[in-house]
Amino acid sequence: FGGLNSSGPLNDLHYFDEGSKQWTTVTVSGNVAPSPRLDFAFTTLRLKVANPNFNPHPDEFISTFSMSTLDDDDTEKNPSGDEVLESQFMW
Repeated sequence: FGGLNSSGPLNDLHYFDEGSKQWTTVTVSGNVAPSPRLDFAFTTLRLKVANPNFNPHPDEFISTFSMSTLDDDDTEKNPSGDEVLESQFMW
């Protein structure tokens, strides 16, 4: 959802199918899409855990982060701009 192009902020929705490696535009019926946002984009990611014995605490497994907060020097920062000293994400 969202983003920005040369015409201004967007409120378009797209779905990426991992199997076909194709993006599809999602159309909504009625007036349910949020208004366009400047300097904003949102995405969700579903992860499939291959190890059936993996049973993390929910607070450790579910995290929200912003890819746009990573600097060119790969220093991880939180949305407020503070450096993250220890990663809270499990990869």
